[in-house]
Amino acid sequence: MKMYILSGGLTQEQTTIRMSADRVSKTAAEIGYSPVIVPVGHQRQATLTELVSKYREGDVVLPLISGVEGFLTAMDIPYIGSDPTAAGIAANKGLFNDLVRSWGLGKVPYVRLHERQTLDLRSLQDVRYPVFVKPARLGGSNGISKVERPADLDAAISLARGHDTEVLIEGFAGTVEIEIAAICGEKSVFSEPGLVSIPEGADWHSSAAKQTSTMSVEVLRDSALASTLYRKPRTFSAVGDLVGKTPGQDAQLAVWTAFSKHRQ
Repeated sequence: MKMYILSGGLTQEQTTIRMSADRVSKTAAEIGYSPVIVPVGHQRQATLTELVSKYREGDVVLPLISGVEGFLTAMDIPYIGSDPTAAGIAANKGLFNDLVRSWGLGKVPYVRLHERQTLDLRSLQDVRYPVFVKPARLGGSNGISKVERPADLDAAISLARGHDTEVLIEGFAGTVEIEIAAICGEKSVFSEPGLVSIPEGADWHSSAAKQTSTMSVEVLRDSALASTLYRKPRTFSAVGDLVGKTPGQDAQLAVWTAFSKHRQ
């Protein structure tokens, strides 16, 4: 079975995406797939058209680039990832935060700034410093600043708006980061929790830190956290990252959920 891995793109996260594609390709080959990395750039329309012509029954596509899920769905091509609606929600950090809050799930305090909206410092009175100022619709930690004091907020907001007109300001969780991979559908499959380490010399998961080969994940086998999470399937009902407190654990929880699009 061939796995077509859509890589690259035109945003500033393309470098991180290409690195991920290389790693995924290696792993896919180890478990029996025949991986084919498909670079997507300025000739994206021709590239996707060629992909459709090459696709054969039984093949699958892994889109590492946001926004192509609708195209693959329309062309009835099976892919690994979220359906177009879930993918669109997950691609907007502010919108996803609002959704998580509406479910009553834990999330650090945050403020959304829409296009041309100025910051009212009173809206941050419950937010713990340092804060992270982010472009709302860009991945790979690109354009994100860690801000230690209010005087530096304007510069961080200007940097984020250089990438996106919508900006998100999130408070500091002050915890470790746990990642869990999940594929949810008729049958849900969860990975064991992994403790994410920050590379030596870095104090947060910046874009540069994510691109270093020294970043690693320690699997927390048979942990109390795993048992707690598996009893709460609702946690895995959408795509994105959730930050909160799990009973008995002081941890930031990043949950990445994929809805399988394999069809018979």
